[in-house]
Amino acid sequence: MRHYKIIKTILLTLLFCLPILACGGKETEAPAEVLVPTESVITDESSTSSETDINNGTNQTHGTPVIEISQIEGVWIASANPEIFYLQIHPDGTVKYAPSLFDLERGSTNTWMFKIEDEKIIADDFDLCPDEAGSYFGVIKNDGTLKLTSIFEPCASRLRHLDHSLPGRLFEYNLVYSPVE
Repeated sequence: MRHYKIIKTILLTLLFCLPILACGGKETEAPAEVLVPTESVITDESSTSSETDINNGTNQTHGTPVIEISQIEGVWIASANPEIFYLQIHPDGTVKYAPSLFDLERGSTNTWMFKIEDEKIIADDFDLCPDEAGSYFGVIKNDGTLKLTSIFEPCASRLRHLDHSLPGRLFEYNLVYSPVE
C-alpha cells in the first residue's frame, strides 16, 4: 500500500509540473518593435508625407497628407476581418463610428472629435476613454483611400477602430478606409 501512495504522489507531481516544464523550455519572443511614422518635408507636388506600413515595417511615401478636416469629411468604410467599420466625419470634426450604415444612420454610434494641430490629427472626447487624446498621421492615398497611422494612442478601443488590430487578435488587420459613395 505504501508503494501505491508513493507512485500516486509522483504521478500527481508530474501531472502538475508537466505544463510548467513544457512552457519553461521555450524561448520567449522579444517585444515587437514599435514603429513610429515620420514626417517628411514636401518639396514638390509629387512628394508626400511618409506613412509606416504596419504589416511590413517599411515607409511608403505616396498620397496626400491630411492637414484639414475638409479633406476627410464624409462616410468611410474599412474591413477588419470579420468586422466592418464605418466612420462618418463631419465638418466640425465630429467623428461617428458604427458597425453598419444602418446603425450610423439611426444614430447608434460611438463618437469622438478630430482636430488638426501641427499637421497631426488629434482624436479626443471619446466616452470610452475620457481625458485620453490620441494623435495620428492621416494620408489620403493615390487610390482615394484613407490611412490613419497612430503616433500615440492610449485608448485601445479607438486605436482598433482607426488604425490596426490590437495584439493577440485572432485576425490581425491594418485598417484602410475607402469612401462610401
